[in-house]
Amino acid sequence: MNAEVLEDRALSFALAATVSGYPTTTFHQRLETLVSMQPVGWAAPLLEGSATQAGLERLQSDFIANFEVGSARLPLHETEFGRTKGLSKGTDLADLAGFYRAFNLELSDVEGDHEVFDHLAVELEFYSSLLAREAWLAETGNTEGVEVVREARGKFLEAHLGRLATALRAHAQLNEGSPWQPALAWTVELVLAECRAVGVTPPALDGLSSAEPDEVACAVNLNPPGGKARS
Repeated sequence: MNAEVLEDRALSFALAATVSGYPTTTFHQRLETLVSMQPVGWAAPLLEGSATQAGLERLQSDFIANFEVGSARLPLHETEFGRTKGLSKGTDLADLAGFYRAFNLELSDVEGDHEVFDHLAVELEFYSSLLAREAWLAETGNTEGVEVVREARGKFLEAHLGRLATALRAHAQLNEGSPWQPALAWTVELVLAECRAVGVTPPALDGLSSAEPDEVACAVNLNPPGGKARS
């Protein structure tokens, strides 16, 4: 696969990562930049809504209501799916940390940048960084490096991101009319299409776990040298 195709896919996953995380004050600028490079109609309500402080606050409230608070929320953390996942949460988080650190992606020390390793937005941004890294390696003719990254992409989809997307598709029931609904649907289909393209069939995650969300600050700085997705 050529570098241009890989870069385009890295951009798609960077867009998915942006609309899968809590919308902070930089949300509008980042989303506007990404959509200018890859136009998608479903992003219009998010762009318009985040253009003002009042609109951003409404989007933040809607995000919390859909994904973070209450028994009816749809959690975006991988370890909240699977009836017995709570028993292996530490192991799963450690495995994710191992993936990130294998590609020199360190914990973020920026105040307020505290998504847990297994959050959808973090996993998407990591996968975007893998695609961008592979594109850079392809451009430089490093075939061995390309194979290493390609293998890692398949393993990450099978063990983590693909499983989370499958679970979200099975359980997604957002508030009617929420601007996050089409964004999540597009994101889930993006990941599942990637699984098909790579030839991966992720094992199912059945049901929601009863485990409480981890409050430990475990964000990652997803800016690999020579492999950052365009934004």
